[in-house]
Amino acid sequence: MASCHAGLIRPQILPDGQVCVDMGEPILEGPRIPTTLAPTQNGAVVQQALEVAGRTYQMTCVSMGNPHAVTYSVDGQPIKVGGRTLVCRQVLASVSDVGWGHFIL
Repeated sequence: MASCHAGLIRPQILPDGQVCVDMGEPILEGPRIPTTLAPTQNGAVVQQALEVAGRTYQMTCVSMGNPHAVTYSVDGQPIKVGGRTLVCRQVLASVSDVGWGHFIL
């Protein structure tokens, strides 16, 4: 067992050596994550436009006990803004996970 912001979790080691963790239901409602980004789909913050350092990113937010924000580079250009920039802009709480992804087609 491990304790985290979401409570106690019970990791399982699978036969192939990978670890499986049931983190519970995600929180998708913007105010409950919390984020100041406006909801876009039924109260959830999905692909919400956010301008940072002169560039617009599409942010999706979720909480699994602590706030997460994910954005993807869709124009092939590297993302050059750090998670702290989002926290400083008060888009996310001070304890947040920010993930950057890049689609390779």
